[in-house]
Amino acid sequence: MSKDDDPEVKETPAEKAAAERAQKSWERYQQVGVDAENKYMANVDQMKSDWQHNVVAGESSKALTEKFDQASDSLALNEFNSGADPSSGRFQGNQAGLSEAKVSTVSDTLTEGAQLQHDRHAANLGNVVAMGSNQSTTATMGLNDLARRESSAATTSAINDYKDNADDRELAGMATGAGLSMAMSNRG
Repeated sequence: MSKDDDPEVKETPAEKAAAERAQKSWERYQQVGVDAENKYMANVDQMKSDWQHNVVAGESSKALTEKFDQASDSLALNEFNSGADPSSGRFQGNQAGLSEAKVSTVSDTLTEGAQLQHDRHAANLGNVVAMGSNQSTTATMGLNDLARRESSAATTSAINDYKDNADDRELAGMATGAGLSMAMSNRG
């Protein structure tokens, strides 16, 4: 090497301009992006709070309970109209079947609601990472969307459970009636 050779590599004008743009982007991110990320992350952290889980559970259970109460009232009215005694095994059995379906459906709904809330939190954590990487974020469900979805699923489940139980009771009643009819005709 000669004395005139400089071991330091000089930046080109294009490299200097790119470095200036990168520095300005970094400063802008520090001014705006970090604050926005911190606020968003605080909201994401709230998603795993008991309050948020209680909102989903409460809204889902409320709608579900209303639907089961309506079904119970309708069942009782049908039983009364058909002349069933409220203290009879038939009446009590039908109400008990509906109550069992309600407990099962509420349990399933609460479990799925908790899982959806967990999934929502995880998706939003992914959004925080995407924001830091300067990528777009994905849409996530809000609490009301979550509660509506659970309520709709629970209502459908309740109706299906009620219909299945009613069909089973109807079939059992028909079989019993046919058996009694046959026994009575053989007796006579």
